[in-house]
Amino acid sequence: AGYVKQPQREPLDSPPIPADYPNRGYDSNNTHGGKPLTDVLADRGYAAEDTRLTIAGTVSDMCVLTSALDALVAGFQARVFVPGLNGGSTKADAEWSRCVDGQPGPDACCVPSPREIARHPRRHAGWQERAANCQAAAGLDNALRYMRLAGAKLLHRVPRHSLRRGQP
Repeated sequence: AGYVKQPQREPLDSPPIPADYPNRGYDSNNTHGGKPLTDVLADRGYAAEDTRLTIAGTVSDMCVLTSALDALVAGFQARVFVPGLNGGSTKADAEWSRCVDGQPGPDACCVPSPREIARHPRRHAGWQERAANCQAAAGLDNALRYMRLAGAKLLHRVPRHSLRRGQP
């Protein structure tokens, strides 16, 4: 839905990229040894009960959505800085909502629409993990709706208490 897959080229001294390696997500360049975000934060003394994350990024309907959902599922408070989002497809990829016998499957993430989740939240329990694990794009508007439904606060400007003497 608007993404152009770039060939994966790595320096000669880097190990090859596994075929099943996600094309997005936290630590996709292995800066932290492939540890999940929650483990990296815990190693640095940040616990879900006393940490609020503010998320911004490049592909709003993939890595930003995944990061926000993973943080919320892990119990963190998450805020998404909407002016800091710089990309995403306009429409969801077909794989995003496709199901195989009502379940996720090959090339089928089976994520219900935000409208359907809002109407029947109990019927769609667990959608956050399904969405976070999907390798397809949700579409920008849907991504913002999913993040809000999961409990993220969408920020459209820098909060006043984040400024010191008028400086960010």
